[in-house]
Amino acid sequence: MKKRSEKERRATAYHEAGHAVVAFTLNRAFRRISIIQDEETLGHVLYRKWHKKFDPNGMEPDRARLPIEKAIMTAYAGHEAEYNFTGRHNHIGSDFDSRQAADFATYIIDDWEKELPAFLTWLRIRTRNILQAPAHWRAVEVLAEALLEKEEIGATEAKQIIIRGMQMWGEEAQAQARTKRAEGKEQTWRGNGSSMNFVCYV
Repeated sequence: MKKRSEKERRATAYHEAGHAVVAFTLNRAFRRISIIQDEETLGHVLYRKWHKKFDPNGMEPDRARLPIEKAIMTAYAGHEAEYNFTGRHNHIGSDFDSRQAADFATYIIDDWEKELPAFLTWLRIRTRNILQAPAHWRAVEVLAEALLEKEEIGATEAKQIIIRGMQMWGEEAQAQARTKRAEGKEQTWRGNGSSMNFVCYV
């Protein structure tokens, strides 16, 4: 088994943190997150099993849709988070996630030629938008750093870290707003032969 470089290890941490933050945001339960490498994976998020009454094979598609959409979006989240961090698409590392997303979609989509690709693209965009929200991305960063330190984190601790990351973004945003207000410069504007004061925060 080839040992990862520190760069690859960090990318894996962001990948798995992306899965976990989107799962938390969509209220999809998981048990733990790990970046411990084995023969098959560089890391993983272990999700809780479907409820015993949930059977996508025997349910109407409309009833199965919401849990399936959550599963697809959490599957895509790792690739999107890693891309957001590295600026590169890791299609090989995300191959399993992509195939899993497509498999989930077949439970509720009949038209595999036209509707299925459009449906998956829509959910990928929704996933990307969740991760690009500043509070969510700050949570990914904080969780990734914790994973680099600990390598494996249980669900309870992971959720606490995610919440703390989002709170940190709120505090940072408030601090930036206060700084802008403190550094605001008063500018004088002239119009209609008279002068008026206008405060502009830049």
